[in-house]
Amino acid sequence: MKMKNILNSLFPWLAMTTLLSLQGCENEEGTAIHSRDTVSFEIDAGGARATETTFETGDAIGVYAAVRMSSAPATLKTSGNYADNKRFVWNGSQFVADGDANEIAAGYETDYYAYYPYREDMGNPLDYDFSIQGDQREGITLSDFMYAANRSGTTDKVITLAFSHRLSRLQVTYTPEAGEALSGVTIQRAKATANINLGTGTANTLGATSDIRMYNDGGTFTAVIPAQARDADGTFLTLLFADGTKKDYTLTAKKEFLAGHTTVIPFMGKELQYTFTVSPETIGSGYSGGIYNYETVSNKYYSINGKPLPGTESPLDYTVSTTDVWITPDKAGKTIKVAENLNTAPRNGKVLFTQAESGKTYILPVQQSSATTRQTLQISTTAGNIPAAGGDKAVTAVLSTYYNDHRDPDKKENVTVSLSGTGTGFSLSGNQVLAVNNTTTNARSITVKGSYNGITSDNSLTITQDAGAKQYASWSDWSVTVSANPETVANTGGTSVITADAARTRAWTWNGVGGSGGTETDRATPSLSAAGSGFSLSGTTLTAGNNTTTSERSCTVTATHAGKSATCTVKQPAGTTGYGDWKVNISASPTTIAAAGGTSTLTCSAARDVYTNGVKTGTETATPVISGSAAGFSLAGKTVSAGNNTSTSTRSITYTATHAGKSASCTITQSAGNRQYASWSAWNVTVSANPATIAASGGTSSISAAATRTRTWTWNGVGGSGGTETDRATPSLSAAGSGFSLSGTTLTAGNNTTASERSCTVTATSNGRSAACTVRQSAGSQTTEYGNWTTGSLSVSASPSGIGSSGGTSRLSATASQSRPKYTKWNGITTGTTTEYRSVDVSSSASWSGSASGFSRSGTTVTVAANGSTSSRNCTYTASYGGKSGHVIIHQDGKPADVITYGYIFTLGAVSGDDVVSTGGTVTYSVTSQKITYTNGSETSRSNIGWSASANVSWISAGTNSATVSENPTTSDRSGTITLTQNESGRKLSITVYQDRKVSVDIN
Repeated sequence: MKMKNILNSLFPWLAMTTLLSLQGCENEEGTAIHSRDTVSFEIDAGGARATETTFETGDAIGVYAAVRMSSAPATLKTSGNYADNKRFVWNGSQFVADGDANEIAAGYETDYYAYYPYREDMGNPLDYDFSIQGDQREGITLSDFMYAANRSGTTDKVITLAFSHRLSRLQVTYTPEAGEALSGVTIQRAKATANINLGTGTANTLGATSDIRMYNDGGTFTAVIPAQARDADGTFLTLLFADGTKKDYTLTAKKEFLAGHTTVIPFMGKELQYTFTVSPETIGSGYSGGIYNYETVSNKYYSINGKPLPGTESPLDYTVSTTDVWITPDKAGKTIKVAENLNTAPRNGKVLFTQAESGKTYILPVQQSSATTRQTLQISTTAGNIPAAGGDKAVTAVLSTYYNDHRDPDKKENVTVSLSGTGTGFSLSGNQVLAVNNTTTNARSITVKGSYNGITSDNSLTITQDAGAKQYASWSDWSVTVSANPETVANTGGTSVITADAARTRAWTWNGVGGSGGTETDRATPSLSAAGSGFSLSGTTLTAGNNTTTSERSCTVTATHAGKSATCTVKQPAGTTGYGDWKVNISASPTTIAAAGGTSTLTCSAARDVYTNGVKTGTETATPVISGSAAGFSLAGKTVSAGNNTSTSTRSITYTATHAGKSASCTITQSAGNRQYASWSAWNVTVSANPATIAASGGTSSISAAATRTRTWTWNGVGGSGGTETDRATPSLSAAGSGFSLSGTTLTAGNNTTASERSCTVTATSNGRSAACTVRQSAGSQTTEYGNWTTGSLSVSASPSGIGSSGGTSRLSATASQSRPKYTKWNGITTGTTTEYRSVDVSSSASWSGSASGFSRSGTTVTVAANGSTSSRNCTYTASYGGKSGHVIIHQDGKPADVITYGYIFTLGAVSGDDVVSTGGTVTYSVTSQKITYTNGSETSRSNIGWSASANVSWISAGTNSATVSENPTTSDRSGTITLTQNESGRKLSITVYQDRKVSVDIN
């Protein structure tokens, strides 16, 4: 196999496969039709990379096959598989067996495993060490291990394989300097062996290393190596130039070389580079200015791939200047001086640095804040307090201004301020503090601050007003008052609260200011005294007892203080008499009387309370009336009598005592009566049958049986109060006699199929006593009878039932299956039935019907004419006999018709641009999509059909013949899949697109 490499495309190269068009044809279900019994292999286009790899005639692959024993995929074994390492070669369109010894028979559910390049010494397919060539200067084909597996359990003859690369590809590009020519590149210390497992498709890199000489394809050097990682330690690549010189290169960081992926390492000749930086990036100065240091890096050097070449670096001079008069640069001292800013606005400037030779410039911005302005405000007032009667004080202020935090003020001025502050009795007006008359005995004050044009004074002032004082006139005479609450106490007694007061007044003012004072009242508590029968005074509480007289009474209370007095009167109404509710009680002793009879005594009473003014003063009594009746009970005076209780239930009577609408009840209960029995008599059993004789044909007889016994009894042992009791039982029945059966009280005799009379004895048994009766049946007689023959089914046939398209004859036949019953009877009753059967040919006597185009009948002979149509035809003939019918169909083949089948071709041609650089690009692909029509197995027409395209990632926009890949913004390689789906057949092709991460050079 030859590898056609597009080395200027940096594609990842993963899962490379090529599709060949489907050979042969398909039936209507799409199943491939082939003429051979052995398998061949075509290449799946799902991941084809036609621009990268194609097979050439004679290329060989190795194939293993494992037959499935169930629906699960078969397991590949180390040996003894259905096929082991069979050699298949490429014939331009398929891989076919290299001779009979390598053929694999088709038709079994088989899984296939294939690899390239073919190795005769493959050995263990699950543990095979594959080593790449150390010298790949003649090409990379024999080092490029590829793998494919079809685990679908297919039975097809043409098997689809999708090959993918299991090793990694490295490409080195070099842009030479003038006069240079690169002749070779060697990879140093590369791991060169991978352990292959064809069962899983894995390729695990082993540890042994060797130097690999790379293949030169027009200045791009390529090699295939097992997947591995290389650290930045020691020489990685050696470049050999035409003049015999060598250059060794190391990695600057660890790099992964992934299976199925291409890694590109670009090189270029040396170039002159300049470095010119200034720090800091900016200078920020306060308003006071200052001196600021700066640093520069200014040199030139040669580099390869952006990596400085050691020993080529040299310094370069530079100039520094500014157009701002307040900025002074000093190149020798590497300082920049910024003068003080006396303006009230910030200012910006810049310093220009220019590198010699390269002309590179750098601008260093300088920013300075504005000058600061600070103002202070001081307030003051005259000494002394504001008088208690009220007054005011004026506040004066001085405003001082400072610039850039200077120690001494730059100017002072007297200003009129606005005051702020709060205090009870104070108010502010401009720069005046006002105080009203102080109507408290305490001094009071207010603290104020001044403000001017938004500036608040640094200090505050506290202004005080003297304490106020009351001035009084003379006292008036004392005035005494007294009252009672309530003024009337209930006749049952109670209390009344006495309220008494003594007061005098005088006028006063605050600080002698008219209208500022009021009237002051002085109060005292008068002494109290009371006069009145039935009343008593304790403190301010006057108490009246229960008035048990029929007259109103009163009490006078006098209040006295400082020779002045006043009185009030409390009254109590006359007393009243009342009564409580009557309470009635009744009880019985005893409350339960024996069942045989007895007596009980009633006790009852009635009473009510007597009240004066609601207070109990006595009790009144009376005799209630007793009532009550019930069967078996009688009352004489207060004695209750009960007779003998001749029931099995308790009985009771309730007596009620009533007086003045009030009542009470009590209940007397008599125990339930019970019967007392003598001993039972012996059991008496009787039995009889009706009828006593049954006919020979069978029938039934009703059995009547009974068992009885008696005993005498009394109520509660009282003589003459009882009677006689009868106990009945149902005897159990049993029967003894052939041909008879007993169910409950019914004795059944079956049909007597003997010529002798027979009998049965029925016995009734209860409690050890029994009785018997006999039932007889007459002798029987036997006869035999037959039924009519009937047709059960009709079997119809034709010989032959199928006629060729050229025509012919067929004979109709009909057979009736018949039966009749045979009856055995005893006494006219059927006791046994058997069936006799026979088959009768009724072809001639049956009634025939049926017709169709091309068919004619004469008797039982059908003549079929030749069929000129491609459609088959039928005629149904029906035979009827004995109420039954049967059918037979005579079929004639149609003239053979053309067989139309369809096949589909859906293959992927050239794919370009599927390994995309990080900035994005376009992937193009060509597709062959056709539908083939076959008539009787031969192709008769071919037409193009469409297909659709989709992608499994958002960064690929897929069309039918091209796809757009957007820029990769990440630092990781990525891949996506374009899926092409053929209309009608639903077949699919896949294209794997790989996109590099942002390109970075990490080798010098």
